[in-house]
Amino acid sequence: MQHFRSDAIIMRVKEYRESDLSVTFLTRDKGLLRGTAKGGRKSTRRFVNCLETFSLVLMDYHVKTEGKTYFLDSCRLVDPFPGIRENFESLSLASYVLELLEVLFPMNVSEPRAFDLAKATLGFISRGGDLRKARILFEGHIMALGGYAIELNKCAICGRRYTGKGDGVILVEKGKLSCLKCSRPTETHPLLPPKAISGLRAIQGGAWETLRHLDLSPQDLKWIGHTLKLHVAYRIGKRFRSAKYLQ
Repeated sequence: MQHFRSDAIIMRVKEYRESDLSVTFLTRDKGLLRGTAKGGRKSTRRFVNCLETFSLVLMDYHVKTEGKTYFLDSCRLVDPFPGIRENFESLSLASYVLELLEVLFPMNVSEPRAFDLAKATLGFISRGGDLRKARILFEGHIMALGGYAIELNKCAICGRRYTGKGDGVILVEKGKLSCLKCSRPTETHPLLPPKAISGLRAIQGGAWETLRHLDLSPQDLKWIGHTLKLHVAYRIGKRFRSAKYLQ
């Protein structure tokens, strides 16, 4: 039997049997896990106010056989991110964050940077941060961490290096940049000006504390947001339940 203690974000909680709960949670050190909280529906001591979706907790848990079901022993609430539940828009974006995480990082795939990004994004949403900016920063960086960064260093067709001068076109089906000599912008091949390209590059590779201070105009954010929306839809290939409620 192995015992663990991890910082965790509660992803989903379902009733299981008469008094138990099935809990899906994201840990920094072990990735996405699913465990059973025995007696969790009736517990007044071990899981007080902890097993709520989006909450950041310190989780104690164990497994009897590696790769089998985890059992939750207790947890302590660190941050419930209460602001997420204050309006429907915040709740929808936070739900989208968890959905995209679960698709990109399946069970038992550990990526500490993904946990840190999710934690920072949920905190930003809870504190009343700009929701459009939060979505763009999260999408761009989490897609890159999941192996789906848009290549921005050179033209995908002629190979000419992009030096930061001139507009470019994003070839969504390739996940790459093209110069205007090789491609023309369309509804599915969005145009990005130099500052938006530079911003997208920073978003894909930067830490959250750096990202949230990026100086991007509303128009730059609009261009990047549209590009990432197309990019996520093409690469992931599924509809997210929460995405239809996002602005």
